[in-house]
Amino acid sequence: MWSGSIKAPDGGVDVRVTISSGEFDGDFVPRLDTVFQAKAKSMQPAEIRDEMLENGTPSPIVKELVEAGGAYIIASTEDCSPPTYARRIEAMRRAVESLPEAGSLQLDFYDRSRLHRWLRQYPSVHVWLRGALGRPLSGWHAFGRWSATPTDADDTLILEEGVTVNVPSTGKNGLTLEEALPVVRHLISSSGKPIRITGLSGVGKSRFVQALFEEGVGEGALDRTSVIYTDIGDQPEPSARAMIDTLLAQDSSLTVVLDNCASDLHNSLSARLRAKTNSVKLITVEYDIREDKSQTTEVVQIEAHGPKIAETLLLRRHPELGQFNAAKIAEFSEGNARLALAIAESAPVDGTLSKLTDEQLFNRLFFQRHDLDAGLKERAEALSLVYSFSVNSDEEGVDELSLLGELCEHSRLRMHRAAQTLVERQVAQQRSRWRAVLPHAVANRLATEALNKIPVELLVDVFERRASSRLLKSFGRRLGFLHEHPVAIEIVTRWVSEGGLLSDLMRLNEHGQKLFLHIAPVVPERTLDLIERSLTGTEVLTDLKPTNFFRSVVLNLLVGIAYYPDHFERAVEVLLKIAEHEDPKNNYDSVRGKLEGLFQIHLSGTHATLKQRASIVEDCFSANSHLRQEIGLKLLDSALEACRWTGLNTFEFGARPRDFGYNPNFTERLEWLKRFLGIAFKAASSGRPKLESSARHLIASKFRSLWRYPDLRSDLSEHAAEINNGLPWLEGWRAVRSTLYFDYRDPIDTPDRRTAKTHLEQLEADLAPRDLISEIEALVVNPGHDIRLFEEKFDNSSLEKREEACLRLESRAFKYGETIGATPALLDGFVARLFEQNYAPYQMAFGRGLMSGSVKPRETWLMLLGALRALDIKTFNYGVLSGALEELSKSDRPLVDSLLDEAASDNLLICRITCVFAHLKAGHTRRTRLKTSAQWIWSIGAAMQVTKGLGRWSPMRLLHLDLAIKVER
Repeated sequence: MWSGSIKAPDGGVDVRVTISSGEFDGDFVPRLDTVFQAKAKSMQPAEIRDEMLENGTPSPIVKELVEAGGAYIIASTEDCSPPTYARRIEAMRRAVESLPEAGSLQLDFYDRSRLHRWLRQYPSVHVWLRGALGRPLSGWHAFGRWSATPTDADDTLILEEGVTVNVPSTGKNGLTLEEALPVVRHLISSSGKPIRITGLSGVGKSRFVQALFEEGVGEGALDRTSVIYTDIGDQPEPSARAMIDTLLAQDSSLTVVLDNCASDLHNSLSARLRAKTNSVKLITVEYDIREDKSQTTEVVQIEAHGPKIAETLLLRRHPELGQFNAAKIAEFSEGNARLALAIAESAPVDGTLSKLTDEQLFNRLFFQRHDLDAGLKERAEALSLVYSFSVNSDEEGVDELSLLGELCEHSRLRMHRAAQTLVERQVAQQRSRWRAVLPHAVANRLATEALNKIPVELLVDVFERRASSRLLKSFGRRLGFLHEHPVAIEIVTRWVSEGGLLSDLMRLNEHGQKLFLHIAPVVPERTLDLIERSLTGTEVLTDLKPTNFFRSVVLNLLVGIAYYPDHFERAVEVLLKIAEHEDPKNNYDSVRGKLEGLFQIHLSGTHATLKQRASIVEDCFSANSHLRQEIGLKLLDSALEACRWTGLNTFEFGARPRDFGYNPNFTERLEWLKRFLGIAFKAASSGRPKLESSARHLIASKFRSLWRYPDLRSDLSEHAAEINNGLPWLEGWRAVRSTLYFDYRDPIDTPDRRTAKTHLEQLEADLAPRDLISEIEALVVNPGHDIRLFEEKFDNSSLEKREEACLRLESRAFKYGETIGATPALLDGFVARLFEQNYAPYQMAFGRGLMSGSVKPRETWLMLLGALRALDIKTFNYGVLSGALEELSKSDRPLVDSLLDEAASDNLLICRITCVFAHLKAGHTRRTRLKTSAQWIWSIGAAMQVTKGLGRWSPMRLLHLDLAIKVER
């Protein structure tokens, strides 16, 4: 694209757009080669001709566009009525009519309304244009320098070590900035959820978001022309809510970035976006690292891990510091760029910085005219005791500045001036009436000194007896970051002890619950004691519904406490009790999900030992509670995950240093997998049918990933043979066949892989169905979804080939049925399993074969019904019954009619009559039975059951059900 000044001589060209792509569907830029001529006035027909002609003939640019088949557009600030527009276009046509190929040139005239209509399609351009015209939307900006970098300073993204990025939903953690950019860009592009950028003040969150839209920084930069930005602290007008509502109403496709966005605003906007299908993407940058994270949000965590980036930034902004001084400040600031810059601003200019101690360096933040302003620092210490404070004189009936001033014996006015001075020195931030001393490295250090100087009784009097609930909660939040300070420990211990402020957890209001959440990391063991005392009794545990905020508080604290091996068993026991009273189908903040996360080999968020975790799983299996056993299976499933791990739990716990938990080397990983594999095989031969069955399925589901570890293959083979000797392990046989197909189908090129394949083939032979009953179990009762397992040379090259394979398997199932039908005694051993609700597409063929081979079909039918009734179940797989009747209808219609009569009065079959008999032709007899069971036909439940267990015949069954209902009508 080329453009010049609108007033400069231009040869008829103000803007020229040339597009090289051959695939172009133009709109306001209609052709691959388009010229715009802009006029800030009304254009009469005569003026149009003068613009397009030179010496009475079309100008060179017009001729060039005609040859290229381009477009020539005049854009004017006038507002045209339809007749006026028609006259303008006619004037343009007459100007070019002398050219032979004039018809190939697209001509148009854009008036003010047309330009405005285009502008409304691109809100980000709209925002930019208003700023360029000196009429900006207050606080809103198009793409640009969002991170407050000075105008004349270098704003290139610093890609040094020292910052890591975690993207929990993708399982990618500890990424460098360069690694994280494409990951987060893809997340924003592909996820339908809002994105929340989290991290402490000063780690570079705003600059990271800006980089997501910058070309030249990694691949896949987001579209900078479709993004708008605001800092909520600037009180934008229109408000963020109003802007989102407008964009939704206009069905805009835009990314909105909200910096310093509080959690309540983020959640409110997220709800707005979820309520309506739209193309608006939301990225918010949090103001507070410990705000609650919504489950409907993708979270990106940014953390500082070293001084390198802060050092580079200091040298860029303050080169006069020199390498040594910049390194000292960056190291003291622990990589926090905001703190480093604040100290640099107050650094001495005489080069003596290197001689200062850490204490002297910190005090530089409070210098006034080359000397320490002790009063300012003292007031800053008091203000830092709370996470945030209001400068209003009446906040929930409390003057917070006056109250905090009492702690340092300063007036409200002095406290107000101190707050403003801290904001100006960039060691405090303001949001409307709220102020907060930040970064946390500064606030925590100041608060520590305040606790050293202020009597505990005065603190208790001010915050417990005279402060509002909000200010008390804010004080507790600060204490949560000071877990090593004896005064913080003393106050929090008092609160959670018998008779203390927080001792009755079940009666706390929301403020009390949040206070408990904030202070718990100070005394983890005391917190665990209190939770154990409080969560006793079935009624209490049952009341902990998924949407209960207190439940979320307790779960997160228990997971955080479980980080420590000393507390792991106790924390997990409480989680297990809660899990036993949770709906197994619940997937909202699921306690079972949190437990599963604690038993992963990687990203577990705990340093509990292998022995501790294995013992808990074993205890679950030895318990008499089926619920405990089911939960134990979930934990075992998580523990045996061998290749894909996701951080399911939060890794934050106050200011206590945390990592992602146990991080084993390869040898330790093998030890882990062998231990839990042994537990799994022990459960698979435990003598408890339900546990055995579940464990056998679990091992089979993990087989392929575990086989990839050569050191586990002997264990897998040995244990597989053991459990197969007791009861054929058909799930294992399918897993082995699947592994052979997917991992060893291609030519083998290494000795190790050839050995592994031979080993696997031998195991497949050992586990293969050994008799007729096992073969029926494998193909008819529970075949799984992969038909490749039953065909040695399965051909999936076309739908026809696949259908041929299905027909061959149907034929095999039919022959199995014939054999069993001729020998009814064989049916006794497995007849009940024919009604299990598995995916079983060959049961109808087996049922047809059963009646084809039976010499006494009625007795065979009664045997099937007898086994079904003995199960005492209401829902079942009726494929065999349907197949049996279909075959009987070919040879003995009177018997079928008799069975229909019996079914119409059978409480077990009446609700399935349209399903079981759906394959039969709708004759008079059938219509009679359908009328008899009309109340069931119209039952939604009965209609829904038609799709269960029918495999690939489901569409046909649905058609027959539809016909049956029409007959009834």
